[in-house]
Amino acid sequence: MRIFPTEESAIEWFEAIYWPEERCCGHCGSTRTTKVKSGKPMPYHCSDCHKYFSVKTGTAMADSKISLRWAIGIYLCLTSLKSVSSMKLHRDLKIGQKAA
Repeated sequence: MRIFPTEESAIEWFEAIYWPEERCCGHCGSTRTTKVKSGKPMPYHCSDCHKYFSVKTGTAMADSKISLRWAIGIYLCLTSLKSVSSMKLHRDLKIGQKAA
């Protein structure tokens, strides 16, 4: 939990992993992007396709309402000797058991 104490820290980590050199549009792949007002669900705008996007655009989590702190759940699954129960993820991540 100390790795991602806030949603912003999780976003920063994902952006550093997903865009190691330069941010690119999740729709068209263009690098001609700009940052828009912070706090928006789609904080970037593409100058080529004129669409808004985020680090989740074009990924399996694109339509998810779950916080990016779900990376903690992935970490727990990858580092446990046995599987992690959905109830544990539900409690640790503060999400519904069905989502977990």
